[in-house]
Amino acid sequence: MEFPIVCKKNQPKAKRSVLAFYVYFNYFVWGSSIILVSQFHSWFMELWHTDLKRISIVISMLGLGHLITVLLAG
Repeated sequence: MEFPIVCKKNQPKAKRSVLAFYVYFNYFVWGSSIILVSQFHSWFMELWHTDLKRISIVISMLGLGHLITVLLAG
């Protein structure tokens, strides 16, 4: 099974640029979500009725989920 967007050497530069944009956009969204949760952890603790330990677990799961996604998606 081949993924629809795969960067090959013989592809035009425009397709590689689109792929690079999506990769960098993915890192931007992922980094922003981690920064937001860590910056506003006290607000999230009140919203989710939890403690700092659970907020740390959420941040860790964001990182592990991204790592697994990158490994599986390529």
